[in-house]
Amino acid sequence: MMESSGSVPPNLYPIGIGIFFRLREIAVWTVCPQLSEIGRFVTITANLGAGQLRTEKLERIATSLFRAFVEIPFVQKTISKNNRTKVRCGGFHPAQDVFILGIDLHRIAEGELELRKIGQWTLAICLIAALLTGCASGKGNGGEATGGAAPEKKQSLVIWTLQQADVNIQEAQENAAKSFEEKFNAEVQITAFPYDQLKSKLLPAVAGDEGPDVLLLDQIWIAQYAAANYIVPLGDYLNGSSIKAEDYFDGAWGAGSYQNKVYAIPFDVGVWGVLYYNKDMFKAAGLDPEKPPVTWDEFLQYGEKLTKDGKYGTSNWAGSSESVQCLVDAFTVAAGGKLLDESGKKILINEEPGVKALQFWADMNKISPPGSVGKNEEDAMTLFTSGQTAMTIYGEWGQDTIKTRAPNMNYGVANLPKPEGGESIGTFGGFNLAINANSKNKELAWEFIQYSTNHENQKNITMLTPAHKQAAKEYLEEKRQFPDVIYQQLTTATYRPNVANYPAIADLQLQATQKVMIGEMSAKDALQEAADKINALLNK
Repeated sequence: MMESSGSVPPNLYPIGIGIFFRLREIAVWTVCPQLSEIGRFVTITANLGAGQLRTEKLERIATSLFRAFVEIPFVQKTISKNNRTKVRCGGFHPAQDVFILGIDLHRIAEGELELRKIGQWTLAICLIAALLTGCASGKGNGGEATGGAAPEKKQSLVIWTLQQADVNIQEAQENAAKSFEEKFNAEVQITAFPYDQLKSKLLPAVAGDEGPDVLLLDQIWIAQYAAANYIVPLGDYLNGSSIKAEDYFDGAWGAGSYQNKVYAIPFDVGVWGVLYYNKDMFKAAGLDPEKPPVTWDEFLQYGEKLTKDGKYGTSNWAGSSESVQCLVDAFTVAAGGKLLDESGKKILINEEPGVKALQFWADMNKISPPGSVGKNEEDAMTLFTSGQTAMTIYGEWGQDTIKTRAPNMNYGVANLPKPEGGESIGTFGGFNLAINANSKNKELAWEFIQYSTNHENQKNITMLTPAHKQAAKEYLEEKRQFPDVIYQQLTTATYRPNVANYPAIADLQLQATQKVMIGEMSAKDALQEAADKINALLNK
């Protein structure tokens, strides 16, 4: 395995360019303050071993080198076969071709090229590049490489996002965009849409080779966009990046993947859900207000004690909202089940954990108001804030709703009830950031994604809880009651199936839930029927 050179070797600054090479590695640095397209090629080669070179940039700049150095036969020959299938960025692999300044490292490893000749060609290219870019003498050992310097020409970046009801978040996002513009000498154009408009406009735009450079995607859209190649895999970008999977909630990171490739970086998250309960109603029913139910059985037992005098323990629902499937999915995983097999071609909701999960949700009928099957999560929250029910399940953002509708309510928040011996599991919602495959500024788009998802910025610009774990912890402690409860639920949350036709699958699940809740079918039979239809969709 080739070791990457992490810093510029000293005393190698002839006319602003230093050269260092050894078997299987040639690294070139520049300290030129201003670089043309060709000069930037010299700069970015310094990062190949660290995995920071991008395929698109190599192809684009290689074309410039081909035009500039066509008189050098080896460079011409190498670059003429430089294409997406041949270029491999991000480090040396002995079975793959890797190009630095038109030099084939695989051939070096096989002993076909002499390092002396390679050095001559490389130096010739560097000297010509230096002359063409007007490089002056280097800054000496104290100088810095200018690979991160802002280009002279201002680049443009288009971003589509969600409209913000919170003025403070909107202002924070605008300020962050201005700061990014200054740092990268760029112009950022942000357009905000309501959710439904973003959903309806974004897909046809990217399908028509248009749309923004940076895409804000609901987690359940990611697989659809990835399957259609509307967004780019981020593996090459992540190599050597400051973005690390372990810094984000596991479920949020997993939601950004499709067929074992990362396509979108977590931006913000919400979790379905947490348990809200009315402490005064608990006291009136003889229950300890500081001991909310922990297991499924306890939840139903508490609910029976709280269902009296026209009041109810809770309210389940199965309207047209996908939220009910988020919860049933969460209960399935909590019971030890999985939603899909490893191939992604077989649904597993009809196995025992899924059957138990759906039955638990249906068993809430006896502690819910009549007609719950036609209600949705907002109806259930309204019943809770109006004092008609003692418990409800909702996202962690429900605290804002309670503050507005029932500011004097004495309530508590607890983790979701779990099966005996199981774990409290929620299901993630939220948004991730991806790069439009048609973007002309993919490198800048990636810089924006890194900028928007780091610890400091996420605390201020996210719509929901930050997906970055440390930022989330600080955000919750500042803006939420019961922050430890919410953080724990986020830490264990799962994500919905990463399949391109997820909306159709969720609809079939919802139909099964409705049939069980109205007593038309048993949980086992309804889920088997749904599984047969879903598997047919997955294997089209």
